[in-house]
Amino acid sequence: MATIASRLQQVEQRIAHACAEAGRSVDSVTLLPVSKTVDPARLREAHAAGLRRFGENYVQEALAKMDALADLDPRIEWH
Repeated sequence: MATIASRLQQVEQRIAHACAEAGRSVDSVTLLPVSKTVDPARLREAHAAGLRRFGENYVQEALAKMDALADLDPRIEWH
């Protein structure tokens, strides 16, 4: 199983390639991983890999994760 860091690197390379093909700046794209059904331990791994934004579908699930990950610095931006 690939690590989140290695998968993130692959996704960032794909974004960079797509931006180059479209003549866009990589800075014009915001990656928003969806954390629906992902447990806080995996989100900690994603945070360690450099991810800071996550999308959730249900407020009750987001609130539980916010509490579980409140100690992270820098903090997560939830959407």
